[in-house]
Amino acid sequence: MNQQLIEIENLRFSWPGATTPLLACDAFSLAHGEHLFVRGPSGSGKSTLLGLLTGILTPESGRLSLMQQDTASLSATRRDRLRADHIGYIFQQFNLVPYLDLVENVILPCRFSRRRTDNAERAHGSIVAAAEYLLSHLFTEGELDRKAPVANLSVGQQQRVAAARALIGDPEIVIADEPTSSLDFSARERFVDLLFERLEETNATLVFVSHDPTLGAHFKRESGIDEFRAKTVA
Repeated sequence: MNQQLIEIENLRFSWPGATTPLLACDAFSLAHGEHLFVRGPSGSGKSTLLGLLTGILTPESGRLSLMQQDTASLSATRRDRLRADHIGYIFQQFNLVPYLDLVENVILPCRFSRRRTDNAERAHGSIVAAAEYLLSHLFTEGELDRKAPVANLSVGQQQRVAAARALIGDPEIVIADEPTSSLDFSARERFVDLLFERLEETNATLVFVSHDPTLGAHFKRESGIDEFRAKTVA
């Protein structure tokens, strides 16, 4: 399938009060099932780019199409629905809910999306079983209590829970913002193995950003953040 899930034409984006654009891209597309690695140092605009690619932000000018829909033409409510149904997001700061346990955090996207709930139930019988499946691939057996509050977990463990939450319900697009920054080598390899295994099963599109250039070896397509930055920005 060659369907383009993300397309950019003549995009410009500036933060309020800025005299020059932060991001500028004349043309870009990402097809169904493609995996893109975006490298760049901290503070270079990678998270801003992801905000645009997911409809959290909208372009100052130009067009950004997500799932064949121009994000700037959609209301905030419709962008939220598009994101809930079709995008799994691994946030750099995790954004886990501290008063929920591991399983409750993982199934949270299904509470906001009937589509992802249906996908999880079709594959595993229930959203809880889907969560358990993902957690079993990210944590070794007996490593922790599935009903433990996430506040009791280490930073690396919280990051794995965040990854499982993004993958549940087989979203077409997975956005990963520095997802391995707090993982040791063994946990990082386990995470990458699960991520690509799940993406292969569902043929999902991946945008993975990191300051760690060694991760680029896992990807067939790689871009530097400078390819999306305005040339006038130092």
